[in-house]
Amino acid sequence: MPYLHITEQGATLRKTGDRLIVEKDDQQLLELECRHVEGVLLYGNVQVTTQALAEMLEHRIELALLSESGKLRGQLTPPASANVSLRLAQYARHADPPARLQLARTIVQSKLLNGAHVLRRAVHHIPNPEVTATAEILENAAKRASVAADTDTLRGIEGSAAKQLFQAYSLLFRGELPFEGRSSRPPRDPVNALLSFGYVLLGNQILWQLDAIGLDPHIGLYHEPRHGRPALALDLVEEFRHPCVDRLTLTLVNRRILTPGDFQPPDPNEGVRLTRPGLRKYLTHWERWMQYPGRHPVTGEPLTWRGAIRRQAELLARALRDNTPYQPLILRPGTESEP
Repeated sequence: MPYLHITEQGATLRKTGDRLIVEKDDQQLLELECRHVEGVLLYGNVQVTTQALAEMLEHRIELALLSESGKLRGQLTPPASANVSLRLAQYARHADPPARLQLARTIVQSKLLNGAHVLRRAVHHIPNPEVTATAEILENAAKRASVAADTDTLRGIEGSAAKQLFQAYSLLFRGELPFEGRSSRPPRDPVNALLSFGYVLLGNQILWQLDAIGLDPHIGLYHEPRHGRPALALDLVEEFRHPCVDRLTLTLVNRRILTPGDFQPPDPNEGVRLTRPGLRKYLTHWERWMQYPGRHPVTGEPLTWRGAIRRQAELLARALRDNTPYQPLILRPGTESEP
């Protein structure tokens, strides 16, 4: 199901019956049945009534409050699944260093292989021997990650490979928005702004799915738990980061769907960010992308990106509950099987 993104400043989210209504200045902008909405995201100065909040909780609709630039401020979540045994299994895996390391290896390996897949897909349209060579470097790094002796070694492999990946990624841009390397706090250019915002949306989506099935999103297996940090959600972000967000970003820039006019001038504190019309344009394409039909590369079942996230959260829960290996989503080079 789609997510409802409300970016119109000064708008109010209300409810009537089992429908959500967006209004501004006594004019109705949108009306949707709750059964057609999976989550709601409010950006900036958007109000919501307590009646609408109660209706969303009744329909188990997640609500996220974000700044106008997309920074997560907080969220309203329906009561978590009372899956005590699953959480106990998760905590036990976290407290078991060898088992935790094995899962961490799997997470990093999937991230690197999916990054290589993105590069290999791209060079079919934009041939570049350096990009091809980097894809091979990432694949070799994934092999080393699968046998890393400890977490520090694993982080070193990941960090070095990520730097090389983004160097190759920068060679793929053909639009009006160049990319010279990853910068996130704050993003120094439009491409980095798109990557950072996409990762925020992806992380929120994953956090909601983990919470819905009863896992604790804040107790990670690769990322260290930290106050306010959804470490397990960040773990699962890794296998989706490059094929989901990076590919969409490349498409939006190279097809000139987003141009320099869609971004505000750099701010010393917040860096570069989308304008309001640019934000609406991005979110429209984000929702289309997340609902794009495809097939899971492992199970072969028809899935969208959003469905694939849900499936991987379920597979992770099963692996923790049954104390079995986790099967990540790894996209295979040369196939079109991914969502």
